[in-house]
Parts: sequence; C-alpha cells; structure tokens
Amino acid sequence: MWQRAGVLPEHLIANGEAARKKEDFSQAIDWYRRAEAMGADLRSTIAFVRYQAALKEGREEEAYTALEEAVRTDTGWANADLRFFGWYRYGQWWYEKLGNFEISSEIMHQVIRMFPETPSSKFILSEAYRYIGYSNYYKGNFYDAIFYFNRALEIESKNGWAKIGLGKALYEKGNPNVNEIERIFLEALEFHSQNLSLWRDVIYFWKQKNQNDFFELTCEKAAQKEIVIDLCNG
Repeated sequence: MWQRAGVLPEHLIANGEAARKKEDFSQAIDWYRRAEAMGADLRSTIAFVRYQAALKEGREEEAYTALEEAVRTDTGWANADLRFFGWYRYGQWWYEKLGNFEISSEIMHQVIRMFPETPSSKFILSEAYRYIGYSNYYKGNFYDAIFYFNRALEIESKNGWAKIGLGKALYEKGNPNVNEIERIFLEALEFHSQNLSLWRDVIYFWKQKNQNDFFELTCEKAAQKEIVIDLCNG
C-alpha cells in the first residue's frame, strides 16, 4: 500500500522521529516497523526508543538493557544524530549508574569521534568532554581533567558542571589560586542560578576544604537568591 502511494521508507522514518521527539514512543515504533516492512534496517533505533519509553515509565533495568542492545547492535540508526545521542546516553549510564569511569571515558571518546557536526549536537559534545574530565578528576588525573573541562567549555561556555569541574581540578592540582577558583564557581552559579545541585556542590566543596570564607560567601549569595541549602545551616 505504502509503495503504491509513493511513500518511501525515509518518509516513515521521518514520521517516527517526529513521534519520538514528542515522546509518543509507541507511535514512533509503529512508524519504524512500517519502514522496516519496506526494507529499512532500524534495529538500533527501535531498541533506543524502547529504552526511552521504559525510562520514562521508571522501568530502569528494562531501559538500560534496551540501551545496551541499541549500542551493541549499532546498526539501523535513523540518523547520525540519534546514534551520537544513543552512544552518549550509554557512556552516561556507565558513569552515573554503574560508576565505571574507565569504561565511561572509553565510550565518550567514541562519542566525540562520531560527532555529526550538527548545531543541535554541540552541547552533547561538550558534555562528552565534561564526563571524561570528571572521570580523570576522580582518578586523580587533575591535569588531564583540566584539559577536558577546558575543551568542554570551548564548545559550550555555559556548561555549568564543566566550569565547576575545572575549578575543582585547578584546586586539587596544587598551589591553587583560590580567588580565581571562586570566580569560576560564581560564574557557573550565575549561569545556572536556580540549579540547587550546582549550589550544593560548590558549597560542599568549600566546606570540605575548610575554606570557611568562601563557604560563607557562597551561602550568603544563595540566600540572596532565596535558595535554601541545608549545608549552610549546619
């Protein structure tokens, strides 16, 4: 029927992508299945959409099984942007859920190599560098961490977590210019003034390092913005 109407698999894939971006995942899979019936290979795409659907519904184990299937199959992506995003999510999973910085870094290096050169993917590229930066930071490789955080910020200057990571790595490498690090932190907080996680991370860092003046100053700035941080009251 579709062929007789002059419809090509690409048209059905485009419909599937439109539905996926609206988070109508069952409709997206329906479109992809129709495209497959016309000869398209969408194995990784369908697995990735199953991941998105399961994650949205809180079925994390099922979600990450589907994500791993999408990446390991690594064929039949709807487009280069989706493949890039899928691999990025896979590296993020290894970092945030499994805590394996080594494997996460390896995956993020692959993500960087497959950057599709589209404007919509630039922030994800910045984030890939940022994750590699934090992986190095937590392994004590502070100079490498600084390199990757700076690279992330060259791509997206308002990447708040990259800025905070840069400040921390500069502190930990030794002989820190604490005033410069404070400036970096405050710049990140200014960009993302309502992000409680960023505020809490900076305040906890200063408290952990016994930098009481900077701890109190950051707490004061949070209070001025009516941001309540439990650490400031302890």
